[in-house]
Amino acid sequence: MSQQVLHGPHTATVATGHVTAIRPLVIAAVAGMLAGMLMAMFSMVVAELDGYGFWAPPRAITAVFFGADHLGSSFEADAVFGGIAIHMALSMMFGVGLAIMLAPMKRVNAIGQIMVGMGFGAMLWAVNSYIVAPIFGGNLFDEA
Repeated sequence: MSQQVLHGPHTATVATGHVTAIRPLVIAAVAGMLAGMLMAMFSMVVAELDGYGFWAPPRAITAVFFGADHLGSSFEADAVFGGIAIHMALSMMFGVGLAIMLAPMKRVNAIGQIMVGMGFGAMLWAVNSYIVAPIFGGNLFDEA
């Protein structure tokens, strides 16, 4: 079965089963991205208040993937934007992953799903901050 999704000169036909299967994953990716933005903003403000520097969190993310020479607190476009891009991509992937894990729990309401998502995010933060980052040299928790 197929469905016409655009009208006029930009007409396209897609299989309706694929559209309905992809929509929740797109929503999950957007939700993951929004959660990632909130976490990034929070982390950057806390890092500044703690004396690590506002740009330290995205630079630490870059350092995990590209080496400890990217650590620091000053603004360097490649390190900051690299960290933000990595963070957003991972946030979207984890959002989709969580949605796939929650799919069998259809009876959980939106508030319950948000609470599970917050717990999942806290767990990801702890694992990434205290296990993954120190292994790869991106430790924000050394002396500033």
